[in-house]
Amino acid sequence: MAELIDMQAIIYDSIVKLGINIKKDSVERKTLDYFKRRLNTLEEYWTEYEGNHDRITGEVSQTNSYFVNREREKTMKAYEEVKALINQQYQKFLHKTANPIEQGKTPYKAAWDAPQPGEEEATAVVEPSSQTLILKTSTGTNIKAHCLN
Repeated sequence: MAELIDMQAIIYDSIVKLGINIKKDSVERKTLDYFKRRLNTLEEYWTEYEGNHDRITGEVSQTNSYFVNREREKTMKAYEEVKALINQQYQKFLHKTANPIEQGKTPYKAAWDAPQPGEEEATAVVEPSSQTLILKTSTGTNIKAHCLN
């Protein structure tokens, strides 16, 4: 049973480390897939922890340091904090993707840019960090044009 209690400490440390790494990861790395993977990892840790806890509860005395030090409660608090962190940062991610101007990209389409009959429709995005205009046509091809100052 000592091995199982040691495993609980390892899982606790993994949950805490996951939260630390999420805080350290750059904004560029944080995508929809990133948040799904982090939440999935957190849930796997918690599921394993709970399964171990159930086994420990049935086989270990309540006077054991695991129960006296309230290890489950400490781990549950860490789990809830990391889950809240993931959800908070995911909400920020959704807000930024809903507002592309805040991301440094300005969608551009004017009425006079509408395609004439027989022409392809194009959507333009100006990248402020460069002097390049990228046109995405209705056929899926990209056209790059350099902007003049």
